[in-house]
Amino acid sequence: MPSEVLPLEWRPVDFRAAEVRLDPHTTKNDDGRVFPFDLMPDLRTLLEDQWGVHQQLVAKKRTLCPYVFNRAGHRILTLKKAWRNACTEAGCPGRIPHDFGRTAVRNLVGAGVSEKVGMRLPGHRTRPVFDRYDIVSGDDLRAAVGKLAARIATVSRQSSDRARRAAGESRGIAQESVEAPSGFEPEMEVLQTSALPLGYGARNQLGKLLPKSLRRKVGAGNGIRTRDFDLGKVALYH
Repeated sequence: MPSEVLPLEWRPVDFRAAEVRLDPHTTKNDDGRVFPFDLMPDLRTLLEDQWGVHQQLVAKKRTLCPYVFNRAGHRILTLKKAWRNACTEAGCPGRIPHDFGRTAVRNLVGAGVSEKVGMRLPGHRTRPVFDRYDIVSGDDLRAAVGKLAARIATVSRQSSDRARRAAGESRGIAQESVEAPSGFEPEMEVLQTSALPLGYGARNQLGKLLPKSLRRKVGAGNGIRTRDFDLGKVALYH
């Protein structure tokens, strides 16, 4: 695959806008694209250093070299030998320049860059190409298992909290005596049994929540006077 770096000229490098604008038909997929470098200090420093080399060639050798990367003013056609020596000195022999593409895509994904933008920067047209560069490593699998374990623990904790709250609400539904409204006999007791809507359906729902020890066989629960057979008196349920 032809390199986009070795034939790069100074013309599309804009230091003021901090962008490298690659023209159509100069990239691997023939699409033009823009690569900003103002937020990447290392890349900006590299380009500035190469610009310094360019100015030295102009001043000392009267050579106007259009290429960003050159050898004594001449275009670099291949860097196989230099690359091999650099990998050996770095302690990682056998690497290929194409590995940089995979590293770049993994860094983009790891940084949370959206898929659309992540495909645009390296110039990938299709998702399958992008996926081939986004290699899943052992660290990715371990991180995924860690997230899964955290999710299971959260769901389990939430379920336990809901169960405890439901149990507390059931125990707290007790018959609380309240003051009888005016017009009722002194011996009549008004019982507040639930915050549910009044009526037979509400009492059925309440019966499902209450423990058996608290359930009473009573008369109608429509907010009218009725006799509670357990209490042995007339009561108003509401």
